[in-house]
Amino acid sequence: MKVERLPLNALRAFSEAARTGSFKTAAQRLGVTPGAVSRQVKHLEHRLGIALFERQANGVRLREAGRLLAKDVDAGLARIAEGIQQIPERPRPATTLRLSVSPSFSQLWLLPRLADFQAREERVEITLDADQGLTEPAWRGGGASLALRYGRAPWPGVRSLELFGEQLFPVCAPALLERAPIAVPADLLDHDLLEVDWRLPGGGEVPGWRHWFTAAGLPMARPTVRSHYSLYSLALEVVSRTVCKRA
Repeated sequence: MKVERLPLNALRAFSEAARTGSFKTAAQRLGVTPGAVSRQVKHLEHRLGIALFERQANGVRLREAGRLLAKDVDAGLARIAEGIQQIPERPRPATTLRLSVSPSFSQLWLLPRLADFQAREERVEITLDADQGLTEPAWRGGGASLALRYGRAPWPGVRSLELFGEQLFPVCAPALLERAPIAVPADLLDHDLLEVDWRLPGGGEVPGWRHWFTAAGLPMARPTVRSHYSLYSLALEVVSRTVCKRA
């Protein structure tokens, strides 16, 4: 019989049935139904013009011709599997993932997690653009392109997916609490406050101290905002240096 005319599916089903002595078990190993295995074996027997199994009430048993054929089929399949294993795997091309992220988000959230991601996804090359602007990034070349931005969707011209929400709450150095305890929201009005000013697409407003005092039940509060920063990381740096000098 010519190679191109070999009933390979039937031979595979026959081999498993011969090895296990059961059409049902062979079907489980091949991920098909017992009826499919039975049909494949019958197809092979029809092609060869000889019965390979004895069908019995409690299962099947190989005939002598079946034992001889099973030996040769197993040897052939083993040679094929060995040949495939010896073929060196072609390295898959790396995927380039281009990210446009605000500097603060990149420094404080993305970079601490990036090493673990790259360890898991070795074939993903990361190109990172730390950009505070909320304009559409000017991508170059192919690959996936993602921009992580703060604001409310939908934004025109892009498909957006919300990653997570936010919770706004005041923070301060422990040394400040020791000098001037803060028991209620109104106590914050006696302190110089720092605020990060961001711009949102479409002229939206980022929640700040005024919004927080309103949510805390002090809508008429006039907080003293001593310093404004365009980057959250800058505000943190100033606070840390101030605390170190006073310590």
